Order: sequence, then structure tokens, then C-alpha cells
Amino acid sequence: MADAQPYLEKTVRDQLVKALQALYREQPAKPFTFLSEFFAAAKAAAPPAEEQKKQAPKGKKKKKKVKIAKSDVTIEVTLDTEVEATWDQIKADIRKIDLHAVMWPPLPRKFGLVDFVFGMKKLIVMCQIVNAEVPATAPIVDAIKEVKGVGEANMVNIETAADNWGNKPKSKKNKGGKGGNKGKKGKKGKKKPAGPSIAELTAKDVTKVSLLAKEASFYVAGCSNLDGSGQRDVTPEQLRELATKVRAKLPMLGLMLVSAGSSEVTAFAMVPKGSALNATEWAAAALGSGKASGDASSGYITKVCDPDQDEFCIKVKDFVSANAFAFLRKAGVLEEASEDEFFGGDDEEGY
Repeated sequence: MADAQPYLEKTVRDQLVKALQALYREQPAKPFTFLSEFFAAAKAAAPPAEEQKKQAPKGKKKKKKVKIAKSDVTIEVTLDTEVEATWDQIKADIRKIDLHAVMWPPLPRKFGLVDFVFGMKKLIVMCQIVNAEVPATAPIVDAIKEVKGVGEANMVNIETAADNWGNKPKSKKNKGGKGGNKGKKGKKGKKKPAGPSIAELTAKDVTKVSLLAKEASFYVAGCSNLDGSGQRDVTPEQLRELATKVRAKLPMLGLMLVSAGSSEVTAFAMVPKGSALNATEWAAAALGSGKASGDASSGYITKVCDPDQDEFCIKVKDFVSANAFAFLRKAGVLEEASEDEFFGGDDEEGY
């Protein structure tokens, strides 16, 4: 009886049970030697085959393929000029970064190098992420910063993936924290120390500017260590501290510091007491518009840049520096000197 059940639909089993019960009541002492009669009765009571198909439970529906949402992330990378490293090595090391659900462009696609400022280059890095598995891009950026030779790394764009770079996720999950990558720890498992502090960056710029301006009466300089060449905004108070420390070494120097941050440009001017040059007027003239704050001995002015209006901090910084130099020329302090003596560029030898 049990062997026959798998082949019977529920309706047939019900009919068979009823037939069994009826026959058993009629002949309770007779052994069940007439199973063939039971099956014949059940078959007669069963609905047609077409009806059975209708009553039969439907099979499992095929699962629809779920489209995995992905995004293309663009990151700008600048070189650390104090570390010996080539762009080729940096590219190779970035591709070695192993983060969960993060894919680098398949070869022969390459990372691109583009012009930055003053003959420098920056690297445009792209990666593709699985949106549901990578909630934030910070671990990717931090992991790139850990690569030898990388100065700064910043995400500049994220958009829906144009194509699929592959479905195979990376083996290691992002664990949070700086970098999200254990492979970047030292031999003893220690985390890489944090980058230079503001005080250390300021000290570097003080040394550089003091060296470049030691023969000048007036000088226009940048602070590439402090602002990271367009990576971070610098406050007027930080520029005042930098200028004061330079002036401590060169007390008769008239100095303008021009900072290009991530969103704004600030020009800070400081001149010796009794100077014919007004520091606040010098700062205002450098920007060309707006009102500067300060007095005759020190002053500053800040402009917030709008990329939608083609206002980029690095470009505005060049414009401000040129205006500051023009103001010095108009004031008559450059008659006996070349422009290079009073103006430092934003590279290894200037600002």
C-alpha cells in the first residue's frame, strides 16, 4: 500500500481509502488479497488526466536574474615628491590592492596621467564597485594613500557603471578603519603612522619660503605642504602663523602667501611696520574684487571657487599670484629686480 502511494494523486488516495473502508466493513475477516480490485475502483473514481494536471501543484517558478548594481569611481592621485617612486610602480601597486567587491579596470585598460600644475602630473585612477557590498569609498581612497609614492588621493566622481568589469568579488572584505586593508600593516602588524600634522607641514613651508625669500624685500609664495597643492583649505589663522614664523627669520620681508585649497583660495599679506606698502590693500588687489580684512601691517582675503563657473582653485591661485606681483611692480618695488626674485612657483623650488 505504501509503495503505491507515491504514484497516486491526493484525490485517488482519498477514493482508495473510502473503497478500503467500505470493503473492510463488508468483509472484515477476509485478508486483503484483492488489492487489484481496490486499484480498479480507485482508477474508476479518479478524475480525467487533464483534470489531474489542473489540480497538480505547480512547480517552482524560475527565479529572475537580479541585476547587480555597480558604479564606476574616479580617484585623482598626486605624487609625493619626497619619496622616490615612479608612476609605473604606483600604478602596479594600486592594482595589487585587494578589497572586497572592488575591481580595477581589466587590462589592457590603463590608468591615465594628465597635466596638473607647473609641469607636474596627476594620475586618474578608476575602479568599479558593487553598490550593495561597498557602502563607502573611503576605504578605497585610504588604501591608495598607503601606496608608496602617493602624496594625496581624492575621489572626484562616482557614476553608474557603463559596463561590467567582472562578477568575481575580491576575497577580503572591507573591515573599516584607515585603508581597510591588513596588507598595508608593517611586519609586526603595526598600523602605518598617520601623515604629517599641520604643525609639521607648516614647518616645511617655513623652511622653504625662508630659503627662497632670503634675498628679497617682497615675496609672493604658496604653501604647497600646508594646502597639499589644492587638497585642503587653509585658514587665515594658519597662514598668519606661517607668515609670522617666516618673518621671525626675515623681519624686513614683505610677504604674501597664496593658498589654493579644495574649495577656496586665500591670500594673506604681511609687511614690516612702517612699510610704504599697505598689506590689506595688497591682498585686495591680488584677488581683484571683494573686500579684504586686516590693517596696514597684515591683511587677507578669501574667495570660494565655483567649478560650475569655471573657477578652479589652482587656476584662481595663479591669477591671484600674478595680480600680487603686478601690485608690487606698480608700487615700484620691482624696478631693480627680476620677477623671479619676488615670485615663487608652486613646485619643488617655489610655492
